[in-house]
Amino acid sequence: MRTAAPTASRSVRPRSGGHGRGARSLPRCGRALRSAAAGAVLAAALLSFATRVRAEDKVEVKAEYFTEPANKQALHVFHPAVGLNVDAHPIFSLNFGYEADVVTGATPRTYGAALDAVSSATRFSDTRHAFHGGAELRLGPAAVDVGYTYGFENDYRSHAVDVGAKVDLWGKNTTFRLGYAHNFDSVCDVDNKGAMPTERRSLGSSEGCFKNIVGIISEPLAIDSYAASWTQVLTPILLSDVSATFQVLDGFQSNPYRRVRLFGTVEAQESEPLLRQRVAIQARLRLAVTRARGALGFLGRFYYDTWGIKSGTAEVSWDEWILPQLLFRVRGRFYQQGRAVFYRDAGEMLSYETVGPVGQYFTGDRELSPFRDYLVGFKAAWVHNADERGKILRVFEQLDFNLKVDLIDYQPLTPLPPNQIRDVGLVNALIAELGLALRW
Repeated sequence: MRTAAPTASRSVRPRSGGHGRGARSLPRCGRALRSAAAGAVLAAALLSFATRVRAEDKVEVKAEYFTEPANKQALHVFHPAVGLNVDAHPIFSLNFGYEADVVTGATPRTYGAALDAVSSATRFSDTRHAFHGGAELRLGPAAVDVGYTYGFENDYRSHAVDVGAKVDLWGKNTTFRLGYAHNFDSVCDVDNKGAMPTERRSLGSSEGCFKNIVGIISEPLAIDSYAASWTQVLTPILLSDVSATFQVLDGFQSNPYRRVRLFGTVEAQESEPLLRQRVAIQARLRLAVTRARGALGFLGRFYYDTWGIKSGTAEVSWDEWILPQLLFRVRGRFYQQGRAVFYRDAGEMLSYETVGPVGQYFTGDRELSPFRDYLVGFKAAWVHNADERGKILRVFEQLDFNLKVDLIDYQPLTPLPPNQIRDVGLVNALIAELGLALRW
């Protein structure tokens, strides 16, 4: 049973600057790069975020674990996923996938200086399931893909359709891609129709959601996502990638369980605007250092939305082939964001408890508060290709096994943001991932 907590989509790998609810299925860049220069073979392997040269039969399995190990407010998310791609024809392929988020933890139900404490934390648990199916049609240098995803959990339903197109030009040295997705989502909520924002009640549990029970309703949320990218081989050892995404969310976006303390005594369900537009621009560079058998990577990202949040991300990485089959990566990332225009911190003089909402809006979402974080990540990948002795297990052309660990330190930029206890200590969050890909 659900008690009082964000859903899986609101808790896994939180980032207001472009991630979160409705933004799970962003287009991914595939792997492949070819160059005429013999010395660029290593560069092609290292500069691996370019568009895929051709489809391939493969199955991928991964398990990811995310945790914020705060005392008495720990959050745990287990994320298994499996994907299958099959070439049904030289110009046509099908793909299928399943993933889940198994979430457990504890969080304060009410945001306020007097109540956002360990003693008021409420335990919760939920599981999200998502099934995906799609197809890709390749016509010469161009390809078109379509897909559908159905996701559900106790208090959330999502139907998403997506379509994309790409074209490889000038010997696959240039790739352009466009993508669009639309989500038809539904959020379980208390029937607060006609109530003023300061009078709205919060959802006590997910029991009764989507069952036509009096007093429990379904709130709509429509999400339109647009994406464009340009990948360019600048030289045999230098690769660039520029992408832009634009997203419009229209509908219920508050956490139905969360309450905010107003004017000292009033506790009302969180109230956020129904419309949110957000845009992100990202650029990456990869430089292969052939003598060192490595590649240096740089990433920069800027984000802005109509709720007033601006954020910036800077990342640097190094990939190194330690052995012919063993690749090691280390990366460091810095992220910082400002606050939403209607966010008021419980530790400031102009808090919700002191002066009330900003217009009709008030929130207890940490991802709408100003903060920065630092990430240090490590990844090891073992890649084994079939050779003259035959295929791997008599079936597969390639086996790719990888292990990844990311450590995150959050730093709040206000005195008492929501879930402040999760920001205590040097390592505030950990992400561990184990993956296996088999190609044939």
